[in-house]
Formats: sequence, C-alpha cells, structure tokens
Amino acid sequence: SQGKWSRHFLDNPPGPSSAKGTGINWPMMRYADVLLMFAEAENELNGPTGLAQDALRRVRQRAFPPAQWAEKVDGYISTVSAGKQDFFEAIVDERAWEFGGEMIRKYELIRWNIYSEKVAETVETLKAMADAAFNGSGQYSNLPDYMYWKRDESGQFTVLNPSRKLAAPPDDTWNREPFLLSLHDDVNTYSPWITRDWANYINGPKPGVVRYIFPIPSEAITNSQGTLSNDGYMF
Repeated sequence: SQGKWSRHFLDNPPGPSSAKGTGINWPMMRYADVLLMFAEAENELNGPTGLAQDALRRVRQRAFPPAQWAEKVDGYISTVSAGKQDFFEAIVDERAWEFGGEMIRKYELIRWNIYSEKVAETVETLKAMADAAFNGSGQYSNLPDYMYWKRDESGQFTVLNPSRKLAAPPDDTWNREPFLLSLHDDVNTYSPWITRDWANYINGPKPGVVRYIFPIPSEAITNSQGTLSNDGYMF
C-alpha cells in the first residue's frame, strides 16, 4: 500500500506544488530501477559481468554509509557474483529492498515466475515469526512483541524499537502496537489470515500452479476454429 505516503505522517504541509495530497509526486521510473534492470538483463545475457556488478553496486552504495561499503557493497557483490543464478537471486532481493512499498513486487514475481514460490516462503516465515513470539526462541525471537511509537513536541513521528525486542517497556509517553504477538493466539494457533489468505498457493506438497492470465472465454475459442486454446489451465 501507499500508507507510508499518508499526509498524516508529513512533518511539513505538502505545499501548492504537490501534484497529490501526500507531498510526494508519483515517480514513473526511478534511476535505481534502470540500473537494476540493466544488471538483470546483462546477467541474463552474459552472466554477472563487471557491467552488471557495477550497476548493482551503484544502487547498494546508496543504502549504506561509506564505512560499510567494503562489507555490505563490495564484499556482498563479490559473493553473489559467483554465478548467474546467484546474481539473479541477488537482483530479486535487491529489487524487494529498493522498491518496498511501491506496489510493483507482485508483478515482478509474476515476471520471474516465482510468485507462488515466494508466497509459500512468506507463509513459512510468518509461521516462524509466530512460533518465536509464542516460544521465545528461534531465528526471530529478538523481534519486538510490541512496537512503541510517539510524536515529539515538533510532531516528528518516532518508532522506538522497529526491529528489536526491548528488555523493559518504556514510560507511559509511548504508544504501543502488537507486532509478533499479532501472529498467534494464546494456544499456539496461527492467526487465520496467515494460512487462509494464500491457501491456493500453499496447500499440497509444493507451491501450486499460478494462473497469472485469465483464460480465454469459451465462445472466443469456439469462434477461433481451433486457433486458440486454454492449454495449461487443465480444463
């Protein structure tokens, strides 16, 4: 969603030059998108060449301070450039991080034909996070049960613990919202939406077939006199 662009979170009024009520004009395409598309295309054609690596590097350098470039940029790119598939998976990850909240992820996963796979992966991750909240152990046990937030005197919105559990609750000036605790109930049952919302993708021994395109209407198939069909739709 575009909730992060809500005018309720603006520190200053958007002003008359804003095309929308959010203070942020909708970007048709960002330069980071161009760089990552180039890196992806170069990798598909020629593998993780220096050109592909340089394009990915320019995007990652924006995400980290220079003091961390040796590890988070150069070291990371060197590791993921071991082969074509490794570099492709790095592009898949980078596009998730770079364009989070910009409403294009679903269509990219469809383009790569890994939408069903990633949905199943998301469900298992949510289950693991719920287990961590219930049992207090596991990979996600340090994530916050509650997130604490408030606005200061200037109206600045602040989250105290966006990614970690606190040893003790803060004072009463902070508001709180459940995070991990919202994923299960008190008898170790997952919140229904975790297993219900994506049932068609996670039931069975492996991710099912995702039909990204609507089937051709039967009347159109009949009128095509054998030219068109719904091969692959199993009906």
